[in-house]
Amino acid sequence: MPAATTSLSQAAYLPNQKQHQTNKASDTNDTQFSHNQQCRGWPDSDELEAEMRRLRLELKQTMDMYSTACKEALTAKQKATELHRWKLEEEQRLEQVRLAQEAALALAENEKLKCMAAMEAAEAAQRIAVMEAQKRRNAEMKAFKEAEEKKKAIEAKTYDFMFRKYTIEEIEAATNNFSREKPTLRAKARFCEWD
Repeated sequence: MPAATTSLSQAAYLPNQKQHQTNKASDTNDTQFSHNQQCRGWPDSDELEAEMRRLRLELKQTMDMYSTACKEALTAKQKATELHRWKLEEEQRLEQVRLAQEAALALAENEKLKCMAAMEAAEAAQRIAVMEAQKRRNAEMKAFKEAEEKKKAIEAKTYDFMFRKYTIEEIEAATNNFSREKPTLRAKARFCEWD
């Protein structure tokens, strides 16, 4: 703050210079005044001296007030500068907070999207697992049915070797329509053909 200090020192110097000039002027005026007083019958020098002292005191008080006002103005300027600097710092802090908040919101949104994608992937994996399980059950059921059919086919072939199947007509012919009479030799022969 060199400029403010310079203006303050100049302000302090100027009143002293003015006072010095005023004192010089007062001395000159005193001489002229006393000369004029003698000529015109003005008040005596004691009264003039008292008036001059009063005026000098008044001037000194005015200069003191001016010096005080300059100091107060300098203090006010320093406070204004400090307030301005504080305001700029506060604005920077607010901007940093705003940017941090935006970054946090963006990060949260990104995490939300990741979470949704992971949930969708998990659901898809679960659907695939259900479909695979269903396919496996279907394949097991098919294999079971095929095994049952094979077993039945094998058993049917076994029964074919053990038994011979006859139609109802063959049975009726062999039993002479289920009569109580003894079957003929031809019918007996027909029954024993498979042996």
